[in-house]
Amino acid sequence: WESILNFTAYTPVIEVESVIGSLDPGFYSDIDVNLFNTGNADIHSPVVSISGDSYVTINNSSFTNAYVWTSNDLSNDETLSLSVSVNPSTPIGHIAEFTITVNSNQPPTTNYQENVTFSIPVGQVIANFESGLGTLDWDLACNGIGCTNWNADNTDSYSGSGSAQSGIISNNQSSDMSVTLDITADGQIEFYYKVSAEYSTSGNYFYDGLEFYIDNNLMGQYQTNTSGESPWTHVSYPVSEGEHTFKWSYVKDGGGGSTDCDNTDCLDAAWVDDIIFPPAYIESDAILGDINMDNIVNVLDVIVIINMILGLEAQSNLADVNGDGSINIQDIVMIINIILTDNLSRNHFIEDATINITHDEIKIMTSGPVGGIELHTTGNYKINNTIMPEGWQYFYNNNKVIMVDMDGKNIHEPIILKYSGNMNVEKNIISDWYGNGHVANIINSIPTKINLKEAYPNPFNPSTSINFDISEYSYIKLSIYNLSGQLIDVLIDDNKKAGSYEITWNAFNQASGMYFLQMETDNTLHRQKLMLIK
Repeated sequence: WESILNFTAYTPVIEVESVIGSLDPGFYSDIDVNLFNTGNADIHSPVVSISGDSYVTINNSSFTNAYVWTSNDLSNDETLSLSVSVNPSTPIGHIAEFTITVNSNQPPTTNYQENVTFSIPVGQVIANFESGLGTLDWDLACNGIGCTNWNADNTDSYSGSGSAQSGIISNNQSSDMSVTLDITADGQIEFYYKVSAEYSTSGNYFYDGLEFYIDNNLMGQYQTNTSGESPWTHVSYPVSEGEHTFKWSYVKDGGGGSTDCDNTDCLDAAWVDDIIFPPAYIESDAILGDINMDNIVNVLDVIVIINMILGLEAQSNLADVNGDGSINIQDIVMIINIILTDNLSRNHFIEDATINITHDEIKIMTSGPVGGIELHTTGNYKINNTIMPEGWQYFYNNNKVIMVDMDGKNIHEPIILKYSGNMNVEKNIISDWYGNGHVANIINSIPTKINLKEAYPNPFNPSTSINFDISEYSYIKLSIYNLSGQLIDVLIDDNKKAGSYEITWNAFNQASGMYFLQMETDNTLHRQKLMLIK
C-alpha cells in the first residue's frame, strides 16, 4: 500500500475556461482570461505570468489569487487580467498566440511549473457599408442584358447610414456581389438582409429574392415574407478555416404573378448590411506615424499625439511610434523626423539637462539641441509667456506641458516659461532627435525676496489660490478685508521658514464683491484686490 500511495501523483492542471476581449491592429486592449485548476492538488502562492507573440506586447498583468488556488473546483475560477498593445502592422486575421506560465515553490507543489496556451484573432473583418462598399476586394457582376451591379445605398440600412443594394435586373437575370477571404480560424459569418420582391404567399415557393452561397454551395434563399413585409433579418452560418468565397446574389424567375412588383409596391431589390466575417487574413495598410490613418504622415498626426498625451483624445497604439509601450514626447519627435526629409543634421545626443524653477519662471537648459520636452506638473498655475527658439510650439493642460520643435531647425537655446500661481514639476522627459528620452535634474531655487504673487484664479468662485515667497525665516500674517475695511478672515498668523507657499481661501459664505488680501511681515506690507463673483 505504501508503494501505491507513493505512486499517486497530486498535480494541478490549469485549463482556460474563457477569454474576454478583442485585439485590433494599432490599439490597446484589456483582456480577461478565466482559468480553472482542474487537477487534484492546490497551488500555494501561485506565480502567474504571460507572454505574447511577435505582434502583441503585454504591458501589464494581474492575477486574482495570490495565496491558494484550489483544485477541482469548477465553481471557483480565477482571472488573469491583461493590458495588451497590438503592433499597427499586424495583419487582420492574424491569430495571436499567448502562453501562460504558472509556477509554485510552496508544498505540495514545490518546483511546479505548467504552461497553457490560448489564441485570439486580431481584428474583425466587418462590412457595414458606411463608406461605400468599403475596402474589401468585392467582385461585382450581373447576368443579362441591361442588368446593373450591386452598389452602396445610403437611404436604407440595418444600422448606421448605409447598406449594400442589389442592382437592377429583369426576369431570369441576377446581380451578384462576392468576396474571397483567407479564413484563419473556424468561426461563422453573419449578416442582416432584407428583400422587397415577388414572394410566395404560402411560403412554399421561391420566386424572386436573395441567395447566399459559400464556395458556390447554396446556403439560404431569402424573400419577402408571406404577409408582404420586408423586415431586416439576421442569419449566420459556420465557416471552417481556409480560403472561402462568399456570394450574395439577387435573382428573379421567368415571369410575373399576383405578388410581382408590377402588381405591388415592392422595390424589386435586396439589401445586405453589417456583414461580420470569421477571422480572415488581410494585410495591414498602416503607415508608421500615420496616427489619424489618412495615409499621410504630417503635422496633423503630431497634433493627434499631443492630444492623446494631454488626455483630449483616446490613446491608440499607432501613436507608440518607438514601440516602448508608452506614448510621450519621444514619439512626437520621431514623427517629426519622419515628416522632415531635408536631411539636416539632427544627430546630437543630450548628455546633460537641467530644469531651474523659481517663483515665476522655469528655465530648461541642455547640453545639445532638443527635439521636444514633456513636463508633468502639479499646482494651480497659468503660463503667461514663453521664450523658445524659432519654430517651437507649446501645449498644456492642468498637469502636462508639451514643447516641440515643430520645424526641426535644431536650434540650441535655453527655453523659459513665465508663469503665475504655483507650479511644481513632478516628472520630465527631454527627447533628443534620436528619440532618446532624458530626465533633467530639477533645481527648485530658494526665493531671493518676499513676494506676494497674484492670486489665481481672480476673479474667482468660490475659492482662489494664494501663493507667496519668503527669502528667510519671517513672521507672516495673511488677512482678508472687505471694502469697508472690516477683517473677514485670517489665513495665516505664524512664523514661516524661507520657501514658496500656497494657501486657498474659500469664500463660499461671503457675498459677491471686492475684497482685499493683505500680507504682513516683519518689515513689509503687501496688498492685493480680489474679486468674488457668484
